[in-house]
Amino acid sequence: MSERGDHRATGPRNRRHRHGYEEIGGEVLEVWEREHRNGDRTHVIAVDSGEIVLVLASDIDEHGEPLAAELVSTCYTTDEAQERAHAWLKHNETGIDNGGGGVRELFNL
Repeated sequence: MSERGDHRATGPRNRRHRHGYEEIGGEVLEVWEREHRNGDRTHVIAVDSGEIVLVLASDIDEHGEPLAAELVSTCYTTDEAQERAHAWLKHNETGIDNGGGGVRELFNL
């Protein structure tokens, strides 16, 4: 279902995409990184997207290539985003469970 209806840009971070949809800018609020024994790294990133804060996780190999990615949480406050990020890191010490599907979508592989 198309949502082209009445989408108005509400601020300087929002621009109209060439297809008529708003392009939402985001500001990175905080990044947490964990390096693993094999050289791979897990990054958890909090991004302010205007209405909500997105908490995203990504695994990157020792050569900088993406391995996996997932949406950790959507939050209304930065405090909540920090709590969710810390909880995710605590319960995912070895990184993302590499299921394979989400990576292709996120990184267009």
